[in-house]
Amino acid sequence: LAKLGPAGGQSHVTTRVMGTPGYAAPEYFATGRLYVKSDVYGFGVVLLEMLTGMQALDTDRPTDQHNLVEWAKAFLFSKRKLKTIMDAKIEDQYSPKAAWQAAQLTLKCLEPHPSKRPSMKDVLEKLEVIEAIHEKLKVFSFAELKSATRNFRLDTVVDEDGFGFVYKGQLDEKTLTPVRAGFGKVVAIKELKSGSMGGILEWQSEVFFLGMLSHPNLVNLLGYCRDGKFLVYEFMPKGSLHYQLFRRNSNFEPLSWNTRLKIAIGAARALAFLHASERHVMYRDFKASHILLDEVSFFCWLISSNGSSYSFVSPFSFV
Repeated sequence: LAKLGPAGGQSHVTTRVMGTPGYAAPEYFATGRLYVKSDVYGFGVVLLEMLTGMQALDTDRPTDQHNLVEWAKAFLFSKRKLKTIMDAKIEDQYSPKAAWQAAQLTLKCLEPHPSKRPSMKDVLEKLEVIEAIHEKLKVFSFAELKSATRNFRLDTVVDEDGFGFVYKGQLDEKTLTPVRAGFGKVVAIKELKSGSMGGILEWQSEVFFLGMLSHPNLVNLLGYCRDGKFLVYEFMPKGSLHYQLFRRNSNFEPLSWNTRLKIAIGAARALAFLHASERHVMYRDFKASHILLDEVSFFCWLISSNGSSYSFVSPFSFV
């Protein structure tokens, strides 16, 4: 039950057993004192339960794992080890970045000394940031993308390159669920060929990084599908800059000088933004055929600042 205690994080001394084993903060068992930050410790235990899908105390587990905090805490210091204790039932539902940040927040809540734990206000703010990481991109199922492209019909293919096909699909404007052809929002669905990318965790981490980028010249990356490695982003209906510049049909009006300047300025703004981002993203193959036009827009292939090659698309647009 809730207990009204002193303001300002002061301790409350009690001789009654008030904490539940596995959740109670260490200072309570050591001194019989409770603090506002003792609640933060208990919250950290619950976070750990949610990350792992394991109960705080379980005598059915091996002896060294009876107490979840004592056993699992060491796994929260390493991204590789963290994956081994994450709840397998939700492994396709979170980004590595979000899981890592949640683990680091859990560690802070489980600090042995109350003064080193964050306030619940700070905990809330951090959780909202983690939620934003997750909600920025939708995780599509393969069945959803199959439906959106009418079973990946050939007449929905709008582009093909060395890395895979790009399909045109239809999704509901609000829910991003598949709808009948001619209804809803038109999207581009990029399929990446097997073997064209690194490990799934590295790829997913990079995808979420791109998804968190926000700039007026960046097209919104809507989501991804791990099964087959698909990216879903806004559809650019006017084709590539290469097509607009070099098409032979004389019935089309050529791009005006002002439009060409706007394209160049928009591209320069987006590149400058990416070069200044925390990952110092660089392009590998910047050319006119990788510039897609809307009113007007572009996308291109990227490599990270350490030189590792990635086969995913970062789409851009400018207003």
